Amino acid sequence: MVETWRYRGQEIGGEQIAFLREFIAAHPTSSRWKLSRQLCEALGWKQANGALRDVVCRGLLLMLERAGQIELPPVRRHIRGQCRTGRPRPEAILIDTTPLALSLPALGPHRPAIGTPHGRGTAVQ
Repeated sequence: MVETWRYRGQEIGGEQIAFLREFIAAHPTSSRWKLSRQLCEALGWKQANGALRDVVCRGLLLMLERAGQIELPPVRRHIRGQCRTGRPRPEAILIDTTPLALSLPALGPHRPAIGTPHGRGTAVQ
C-alpha cells in the first residue's frame, strides 16, 4: 500500500512524491530555497496576490525529507540564531505544589494581577 501524506489540507501521494524526486534530481545545483521557488513556478503554486508559495513549499519538502521520502540538497547557509541543537536545554524548574493550609485572609492584602508572558503582572483596578 502506498503511503499518503497530508500537508496543509492537501494529500500528497506516491505519484507526487515520485515527481518531487525527479524534480530534485533534475536540478542538482539548486539550493533548497531556489528549489522551492522553481517547484512553485512549475506547479503554479501562487498566493492570491501572485507571490509564490515557496515557504509553504519548503515546509512540505522538509516534512517529506524528515519522513525519509525525498532527499534534499544539503543546507548551504546557516542563519545565526537558528542553531537549535547546539543550545543547551534549560534546567527544569521544580514547583512546590503543596496546598496552603491557611485561610485567605491570613495571606494578607492581595491585589489580583493579570499575568504576562514575561511573568510581570498588571494589577487589576
